[in-house]
Amino acid sequence: MKLDGIEYYIFDLDDTLYEEMQFVRAGMKAVCEYIAKKHGLNADAVYDTCMHILEIEGRGKVFDELCSKYKITEDIGQLVQVYRTPSQSMELYGDAKELIKEIKKHNFKIGIITDGNYTAQSSKVKMLDLEDQMDAIVYSDLLKDEKGESRNKPDLEVYRECIRRLDGACDKAVYIGDNPRKDFIGAKKLGMKTVRISRDKGMFMGEVPDEEHEADLIIKSLEELI
Repeated sequence: MKLDGIEYYIFDLDDTLYEEMQFVRAGMKAVCEYIAKKHGLNADAVYDTCMHILEIEGRGKVFDELCSKYKITEDIGQLVQVYRTPSQSMELYGDAKELIKEIKKHNFKIGIITDGNYTAQSSKVKMLDLEDQMDAIVYSDLLKDEKGESRNKPDLEVYRECIRRLDGACDKAVYIGDNPRKDFIGAKKLGMKTVRISRDKGMFMGEVPDEEHEADLIIKSLEELI
């Protein structure tokens, strides 16, 4: 399905353009290699333990549990920093590659709006080799409100900022994301068209939001927009 009159394509990042678990695995591997080298442990064994803890406990307790398991003392803040800055590359979804290629072929402009810690999100952008492919990248962590807090989606200002950087217009823009809890409500209020990518895997697959939070169009593959 084509989007008539659209000249500016703005994307969410995580689980929209790539599978976020790629970054989780890369970050965890970097932490495990750091711990293994420092404490004389087997990196593969530490990684297997780490991923098992992740599956059972979730991300929030992994590093504490890992240190407890191996009876080691670590600065958790340092481990978080290592996690946020892995060095290996990652791959975009195949449909994302094809759609970006098609958009650029028609000389339309492309932007990204991404929430989350700036260090981690900018690492993802570099690992995916997206910096040179985008006309604008808005890290909401760097946009502060009057209280000094990050302006995360659905704050209207993050969408306005991306449109400003693209030198575009809201009525000629589409926002494409996967999270109906926050991705679309702000964009719709500004007059953008909205598209939800609903893949076979991801945190928000199968979610059925109310009309206010749902996108104008739901697709299974980004290639449907070509």
